[in-house]
Amino acid sequence: MNNSTKVKIVSAGLIILGLYYFYKHKNQNAESVKEETNSNETPTKPDWNKVLKKGSVGREVEVLQTALKTLVVDGNFGDKTEARLKKVMNVTQTSINEYNKFINKK
Repeated sequence: MNNSTKVKIVSAGLIILGLYYFYKHKNQNAESVKEETNSNETPTKPDWNKVLKKGSVGREVEVLQTALKTLVVDGNFGDKTEARLKKVMNVTQTSINEYNKFINKK
């Protein structure tokens, strides 16, 4: 196994770890909000196949923004998210699954 392959494996692992931490952190916040409001609603789970593009909003965009290491994770796919995605993947729209496939091929 050459150094390039090792770097790719470590990078993919760090992305997965970051996504795990993000979800764990978000779920803990969601649980505390749920307890405070006594609501029976559960947080929505992201659709990993949803195509995300300029104008998209929601949890899926937050996951993508976190993976792209954008400065602001706000769940709104705007100009800055589009520019970062274009820089990383050379595309203007993707799904979380497609992003993960792309990263794992690198």
